[in-house]
Amino acid sequence: NASVHYQATGWFNIAINSNYHISEGGWTEYWSKKYKNPEEHLFTLEPTMEIQISPSVTVYEITGLPLSGKNMDAPFYIFITLSYNLFPFFK
Repeated sequence: NASVHYQATGWFNIAINSNYHISEGGWTEYWSKKYKNPEEHLFTLEPTMEIQISPSVTVYEITGLPLSGKNMDAPFYIFITLSYNLFPFFK
């Protein structure tokens, strides 16, 4: 995993994250028969941004873009979160 962040201004932050998952080996038993688990891997890139609207309200956005993989589901996802801080002076 890797992450690079850049704060463009005091209220706007952008970042790019990467995730790499790999799994291989092992066995699965099904009806008393053993099957070898296939090799799996997935590389995902996640551009993100954070916008601070006020001292109490922040919007976070993350998008997951699968770039390469083998034997795995490769989901595309977008998460948008609105955060309200009741105590902005505790940041």
